[in-house]
Formats: sequence, C-alpha cells, structure tokens
Amino acid sequence: EEGEGEFSMQEEQDLFVSVISTCLTLLLRELENTADSPFQTLLKSNWGAIETVTGTSAWVEELATATASVSEVIHDKIEPKKYVRSFCDRASNALVTRFTNALVKSRPIKGLGGEQLLLDLQSFKSSLLKIPGSGALAESMYARNVTKNISRLETLLKVIITPVDPPDAFVLNYILLIGDSSFSNFQKVLDLKGTPKAEQNTLLDTLLTITSTRTELASESFLTTLDMDPGSIPGGGTETDAPRTTESKREVFSDLRKLVSFTMRRERDKSTLGT
Repeated sequence: EEGEGEFSMQEEQDLFVSVISTCLTLLLRELENTADSPFQTLLKSNWGAIETVTGTSAWVEELATATASVSEVIHDKIEPKKYVRSFCDRASNALVTRFTNALVKSRPIKGLGGEQLLLDLQSFKSSLLKIPGSGALAESMYARNVTKNISRLETLLKVIITPVDPPDAFVLNYILLIGDSSFSNFQKVLDLKGTPKAEQNTLLDTLLTITSTRTELASESFLTTLDMDPGSIPGGGTETDAPRTTESKREVFSDLRKLVSFTMRRERDKSTLGT
C-alpha cells in the first residue's frame, strides 16, 4: 500500500541515544567531583618526608567509595552494555589522569613516599577494575587498558624510588624499566625525585655515556607524554568540577537514577508500540 515502509522511529532513537549520552556525561562529571577530596588529600601529602609505609592511605579508601557509588548506578540502570563500556573507559582514563597530575604536582617523591604510593596504586587499580562489576567486561579490553595504565605508573614509581648512587646502577635501572634514551624523559624522573641540579648533571653525563652504545633503545616512551606542568587547577580537574556537598551528591545520584529509569521505560514502551 501507498506509504508502507515509510514509518520510522529514527527521531525517537536519536533522542534515546542523546539522553543516555547525557546521563553518562553527568555521571562522569559527578564522579570527578566526588573524587576531588581524595585527590586533594593525595596532592597535599608530603611524599618526600614519609617515614614509614603503612596500609592503604585514606585517600584511596575515599576514592573507592566514590567509584562504588557510580558503579552501582551503572550496573543497575544502564543498557545496553556498550554504554557501560564507554562510561567505564572514560571514567578510568579520567581518574588515572587525575592521579598522574596529582603525582606530578606533589613532587618531590622520595624513598618511602614512593613505596607508599606503590601500595596505594594497587588499591587504586582494584577500585578501577570494580567499576564495571563482575562479568565479561571486567576481564575484557577495559581491564587490559586499566592494567596497562597502572603498570606505567608503577614503573615510573619504581624508577623514582631507586637510589641515584651509584649513578651507573641508577641509569641502567632506568633503561631496563623505561627503555628509552631520552634526556628529557630522564630529566622528568630526576625532577620527580627532587634530585639537586648538581647531581642531575652527573647523572645526565652517565646516561649519555651508557646510551651512546645502546642503539637498540627507543628515543621516546610513555614518559614522553607526561606533562610536568599539568595546570593550575588542583588535582587536575576542570573548572566545571567544582566540589559539591555530600547531600548535593546524593541528590544528583538520585536524579540520575530517575532519569535513567525513565529512559529505560521509554525505550521499552517504544519497543512495545513497534511490535
């Protein structure tokens, strides 16, 4: 018949996708806002004066609570799972960036401070892996991406806590772990350690001597993209990431749950009408 096949719900589909995207963006923003406090604690800690390594730091436990709150919404309300994967990737990348920026800003990092951060890093990784919950996603590309990002930070911290004396041993350890011959990247490690400029010159000369015969070494590594001046906003957040009160956060999470539930019902109703 005339007009048959012209019926389309593309507009409704586009609206549905737009609402889901908005929900995920709001959730991500709220997660970053909730993470402000723990990252501020990390940033303000004097990692160059730590005298003993204790259990997991308080900032990690606070961050774990924040990620668990968002994870609950994701598990219960978001379908299809491709949206969950998208959110989890964005959330973990944002939090790793926040951690990295706070790490850079809180230098110098010395000895036991670096060891404490290594311990905290494992708990941080555990929190990130729990965001998608149990199931295939937790063991998928998401988990591999988290492991890759955390492994890089772990490698960096291992180089930072290595003593600079003797210089040859320090440089060889850098080459073993980082795998490049970059002066700039090596300088970043020395700056993060808080190594005095006079000692840096000796170490840079040693790097040049050793790497001059190591032609297999790459000229760059993951440290190449490490920003040593990540901005003036505390914790690496954005201007829109203004901290909110606990009560405000609860209200936002409640509103998000309602919005996602409404969207799910709308989609089910749309599917019923289309059958």
